[in-house]
Formats: sequence, structure tokens, C-alpha cells
Amino acid sequence: MTKRASRVKYTLPSKYKMYLNFQAALYREPDDPLRFSYPADHPLPTEFEEQMTALVREYKGNGKFLSVHHPDTPGRLQGAHDATALCLMGAAKGAIRGHFIRGG
Repeated sequence: MTKRASRVKYTLPSKYKMYLNFQAALYREPDDPLRFSYPADHPLPTEFEEQMTALVREYKGNGKFLSVHHPDTPGRLQGAHDATALCLMGAAKGAIRGHFIRGG
């Protein structure tokens, strides 16, 4: 049976797991294939780093779930953090909610 690619439903628990995985990927050993890194000499890391350091982190659900979201800043690109976290989750799990992840 072939599974279909699908959209991911973002919920407090699913985003919490995504960002825990993201944090784990940042601190993996340098030779670990699931470690998150990017080429520092590329022009996009500066913009990416600005987006990542501007994230708002707060606990919701009676303090049970860490919620990560972009600040409400007009005119700013705001999708890199969720897209990166989702890609890392797909790499770690091979699938998300039973659906294989595949490119557009």
C-alpha cells in the first residue's frame, strides 16, 4: 500500500514534539547524520538565524507544552522555523503521522 503525502496538522502536542526533536538535532554529535547544520558561507543563514532567534517561546496547556511561534512582525518572512522543524522530524522518523514525507 502506498501512503500519500499529506499536510501536517499542527497541534500543541505535535509542535511540542517537533521542537523537542529540533533541539535534539542542534545538539547531536558532529558526525551524527541527524545533526542540524548548514553552510555558514551561504547568503541565507543570516536571514535564517534572524528568524530563529526572534521566535517567541511560551508554555501553553497549563504549562505542559512549549509553544514556539514567530512574532507578529509585518513584512517578515515567517515560515523557516516550522519548515525546518518539520523537515528534521521527517528525517528522524521517516514519516509524519503515517504519511511519508516527499518533496513538492
